[in-house]
Amino acid sequence: MSAPSEYPERQEEGLLPVKPWQLLLAFLGHVLLGALLIFGVQCSPKLPDEVIMQAVLLEEPVVGEKPVTVEEAVKPKPPEPTPPEPKPEPPKPKPPEPKPEPPKPEPPKVDPEKLKQQAEAAEKKRVEELLKIEQQQLLAKQQAEEKARQAAEKAKIEADAKAKREAEEAARKAAEEEARKAALEAEAKRLAAIEDARRKEAEAAENKRKAEEKARAEALARQIAAEEAARMAAIRADSQKLWARALAEAMRRNWLRQPGADNFVCKIKIRMAPNGQVLNATIVSSCGSALLDDSVISAANKASPLPLPSEPSAFVPEVTITFRP
Repeated sequence: MSAPSEYPERQEEGLLPVKPWQLLLAFLGHVLLGALLIFGVQCSPKLPDEVIMQAVLLEEPVVGEKPVTVEEAVKPKPPEPTPPEPKPEPPKPKPPEPKPEPPKPEPPKVDPEKLKQQAEAAEKKRVEELLKIEQQQLLAKQQAEEKARQAAEKAKIEADAKAKREAEEAARKAAEEEARKAALEAEAKRLAAIEDARRKEAEAAENKRKAEEKARAEALARQIAAEEAARMAAIRADSQKLWARALAEAMRRNWLRQPGADNFVCKIKIRMAPNGQVLNATIVSSCGSALLDDSVISAANKASPLPLPSEPSAFVPEVTITFRP
């Protein structure tokens, strides 16, 4: 802490404090100047009967310093004392002669056991220091890892919080968008329901009309089909009757008459191809003897290919024919 200022007034005015040696130099300068002025006045010619005023330049006294009088100002400066002559330096003493070196002591005897103990102690100390350094390094590493873990955990917590805020904001916006879409969909569904009801009503009327027309058409078709089926059945029946007679006639033309066999009746089943080719012939009702049965079968084979019906739909692959000679 600095000492209190000796010049409080100058400090209040914002000026730097004046040190005593500066005041002394200023005072000596003024005294020298005053002496030169007095000397110059005395050497100048004397004026006639005029009052000679001696002027001395005085400096404004510094606050807190004793003012300088005119007598003190014009008082000549005493001569400076002559410095004393330097004393001669005493002669330097001669350096002492080097003392002879004392005889070197014999080296102590080395104890191997002691050296071994010292080496083991040094090694133990070195290992302890290494362990201590490793422990310090491990502790520093653990502290750094813990600090990094805490920083990472803090960053994760902040990131999770930010992600949670963003997710909540996104969920809020999504909910608002979903509500808006739901309202639009509800309105669209309402309008669609009205339109659908109108469309269904028109479709129902159209379907009813079409169903009625379809029922009338189907009834007419069934009637026509029944009539056509009946007509075709009659045609097939007539054609099959004529076909059976034609088959029997073809077999009679190819039958070899047997002696004494003029009056008999038998039934034969013939299986044929669509072109009338006989594939197989078997007796269903015997003619009375095996000879006659074989002659009838031979007649069927000889008549192959058999004639076909005039109506193609009347053809059947197997027919049973009643044969009479």
